[in-house]
Amino acid sequence: MDDRSRIQEVLARYVRATDARDGAGQGALFTDDAVVRIFSKTVEGAHAEVGKPLIGGTGVEFAVTNFMAPHPALGSSHHVLQDLPFALPDAGPAPSGRA
Repeated sequence: MDDRSRIQEVLARYVRATDARDGAGQGALFTDDAVVRIFSKTVEGAHAEVGKPLIGGTGVEFAVTNFMAPHPALGSSHHVLQDLPFALPDAGPAPSGRA
């Protein structure tokens, strides 16, 4: 699997975990040293940070588990990722045995 496919797989797992309100699944996608800052739009063009940053996968798991409201009976959410624009850094020539 190439780097782009790996990134797309992580993003797909992220939105599936978000839709399922799966804190453990979402937290598992973050490294221990990850810092997640959450912002909310306050007025047109302005954003304010909400709360303290979440640190690492355990911080993300705690937030999802404790602060995301469960879906109501028969409720759901469905996030979709499609053709996300992102650039991979140029790491030079691929090592031998790698495409």
